[in-house]
Amino acid sequence: MSQRAAWQLERLGFSDVHDFVVGKAYWLASGRPTVRSSEIARVGLSVTPSVTALVDDSVAVVRESMASPSDVVVIDDRRIVIGSVRASDLDAAEGTELIGEIMRLGPTTIRPDELESAVAERMTDRGVRSLLVTSPTGELIGQFVPSETGPDD
Repeated sequence: MSQRAAWQLERLGFSDVHDFVVGKAYWLASGRPTVRSSEIARVGLSVTPSVTALVDDSVAVVRESMASPSDVVVIDDRRIVIGSVRASDLDAAEGTELIGEIMRLGPTTIRPDELESAVAERMTDRGVRSLLVTSPTGELIGQFVPSETGPDD
């Protein structure tokens, strides 16, 4: 929003107005709310929570915190995505190992403003079940798992 628009909103009585200088593209890519005349299915509308762990967490502690076996997203204290651990790797690891020792670095991530249909098609072409959704600065928002329903459902 421009400074002029922010000043106008203040004049109209809005008290909590900020000038978002990084722009609309960053706003959308961050998964922030929007108002659109027709809602297009975007990844951010279908994000589900991810199981997370810190680099220094032990495998045993992570296993105990999980309700069922699943992949784990490795984050830092600011929720920046660092790596990931497959459920099979977690099962095979010794309980005393640290998550950081068995994680895979640099998992593929997408932004919440990407079109669901385009992302789902890319995932199908590459045989990918889910993708991590992050903000432009790398903070974990969740994961995207395409629905199994087709266009006729």
